[in-house]
Amino acid sequence: MKKILFSVLLVLTCLINLAHAQIKFSKESWEKILATAQKENKLIFVDVYATWCGPCKWMDANVFTNKVVSEKFNAFFVNYKADAEGSGMNVAQKYNVNVYPTFMFIDPQGNVVYRVEGSKPADQFIEDAKTALRSTKNGNIYLLYEDAYNKGNRQSQFIADYCKLRNFYHLNNHEIVETYLAKLPNDSLNAPLNQQIIIHNCRQMSGKAFEYILNHHTEKRFANVLEIILNQSFKEAVAQKDEEALIQMSQVYEKIKTPEEASHIIHNQYLQFYFDTKAFKKFISYAENYAENHLLVQYKTADDTKQKSLQDNLLQLSFLYFSGIKDERALQKAVGWIEEVNKINPNPQLLSNQAHLHYKLKQYDQAKTLQTQALQMLRTNNENEQTIQRYEETLQKIEKKKL
Repeated sequence: MKKILFSVLLVLTCLINLAHAQIKFSKESWEKILATAQKENKLIFVDVYATWCGPCKWMDANVFTNKVVSEKFNAFFVNYKADAEGSGMNVAQKYNVNVYPTFMFIDPQGNVVYRVEGSKPADQFIEDAKTALRSTKNGNIYLLYEDAYNKGNRQSQFIADYCKLRNFYHLNNHEIVETYLAKLPNDSLNAPLNQQIIIHNCRQMSGKAFEYILNHHTEKRFANVLEIILNQSFKEAVAQKDEEALIQMSQVYEKIKTPEEASHIIHNQYLQFYFDTKAFKKFISYAENYAENHLLVQYKTADDTKQKSLQDNLLQLSFLYFSGIKDERALQKAVGWIEEVNKINPNPQLLSNQAHLHYKLKQYDQAKTLQTQALQMLRTNNENEQTIQRYEETLQKIEKKKL
């Protein structure tokens, strides 16, 4: 049983790695590929293959999914697959391809600058790519920097320039920066050039660079970078469905925010994570605990400013319920939360959101009544015409059952 479980986990790990390391081949027409290459001033990498070709399939599975290969090809080339016996027949014929796989590197004008045939391991394939890149000015400059780095150049200005060049190609500099910083004493990190290297290249929540940013988060320039890192980390956590990453993010927020601010951010982050990853059972469970044991409890004793903040939280939460939740019991609970808040402090936005939830429950009369009340409240409060018009349009959609 343990062997079976290990095998399953191994397969899943491989699939996850494949999902995040893959040459991204464009599905645009050949004409648009050429236009993109001209716009981005890049070479075009063309994989001419046949569906029955064994070596072609081997390259797909073993080389195009290699992390180093995919990183370089996605950075430096516009990548295109041409099925020689299907949709890519015109390209195969234009360049007289009759051996599969054939790999061509083509300039934006459509001229072949380098061409090879047959399958090969990743390291040899990367050398082919370098040969093609050396035919271009920008590619040659990059390879000179890469070669100097590989030979041990670790001078501060060189590292700054090399990272800047890599940033132009959207390459990850984490390993380069961490290798550079690891040999520096901590006090030298305060040097202006080293600070710039950290600010411009740290984009993940680990390592010496991130620790430095975290320790200097009260300075605006470092706070801005930290916000970028946290936002990017959240997007990556959602993409990989990595709930463990939220724990580390929570620890960061607890360090840089007040307890109340951190709690607010962390709750919203978990809710958004479960919603975005479509883990709706977890979302509902977390939302009910948050609403009933935190949001509503705090609302009853909060001052006006805090109530406004809590209302915003409830607005966001009820919007997520309307957008993605189908469970009638859960929807009815969300209606109850809004009703409880509106008894204390009626709010047109909350009334409208409650109308939306009733509509989703197919309780159309209640939805119409609540949206009408919200509209009347806006008019009483002399709200701007644009907002009133938007609420009127929502009411019309409810009446026509086309919300």
